[in-house]
Amino acid sequence: MKKTTTPSFITELPLRTTPVQESTILVRLDTGRQLYNACLGESLKRLGLILQSKEYQPIKKLPKMIEDKPNKARTVAFNKLNQKYGFREYDIHHYATGIRNSWINEHIGIHIAQKIATRAFHAVQKKAFGTAKNVRFKGKNQFDSLEGKNNQTGLIFQDNILYWSVSRAKQTAIGWRNPSSFGFNRNPEPERSHVKPVTSISEAMDVVIRTDGSHRELI
Repeated sequence: MKKTTTPSFITELPLRTTPVQESTILVRLDTGRQLYNACLGESLKRLGLILQSKEYQPIKKLPKMIEDKPNKARTVAFNKLNQKYGFREYDIHHYATGIRNSWINEHIGIHIAQKIATRAFHAVQKKAFGTAKNVRFKGKNQFDSLEGKNNQTGLIFQDNILYWSVSRAKQTAIGWRNPSSFGFNRNPEPERSHVKPVTSISEAMDVVIRTDGSHRELI
């Protein structure tokens, strides 16, 4: 079934933050980087197990098309192989949830963690499909974006304030109105602190925080 879409748009706005809030953002971005690298490494490990398995080569040799139609038997066989070795998006979500039950839990919420896992899995999946030669682990200060699933949990943009919820019991707001809010000021005060390079939010189907001008998408 074809995936349905809804009308969407992207807008970017600069965040107004205090130095403490800048530090919070950078810590969470680096936590996301470490979680991404862990999920990337685990995905590569599981792909390696598939490539080394006895089942892989016979399945690979099956014809991709039969009478100008995709070979369903080949697809089913690969799906079963992926399931056996846990090389599915759901499996990497489960892995991310497991390792998040540590110090990571203090900085990254479950929905953002799952989006990070999806990003890592899709990177390795491209390698499996042959559309990418290799994947790269992220070094310090090389992970510059985080993404939530919607505007109701995790990252919430409401009334010119960006709320960043790590859990139901802990929510941080960042902005210009007071020291505990992330927000946007149409008449910015020059003495206020900024995240440099500029941190912005993009609102479409998801909310994305970026800290550079490269406009790189998460997935």
